[in-house]
Amino acid sequence: MRISIFTKPHCVQCNATCRALDKQGIAYQLIDLTEDEQALQRVRALCYQQVPVVMTEDDHWSGFCPDKLSAVAVRGRNESTGLFFQPIGKHASVYLY
Repeated sequence: MRISIFTKPHCVQCNATCRALDKQGIAYQLIDLTEDEQALQRVRALCYQQVPVVMTEDDHWSGFCPDKLSAVAVRGRNESTGLFFQPIGKHASVYLY
């Protein structure tokens, strides 16, 4: 799974996002928007005005979102074990793929 975090220096929410992924042992690419004009334009094109902006293969959001980070961690673990996790309401189903 590929994860990119668009950040800027001294950003508390950015640091919290990185710590949460580090704690789960999930790799990510850190992109400093103050040093990468193309990345800044990409984030602006998506209408984001705050950092961090987190992009995965199939989702993106801004801000520190523990629930989304937990879902990314679960999906990453399931991909590495060959399991497919599909939440259904309050219950969850696990399928082999």
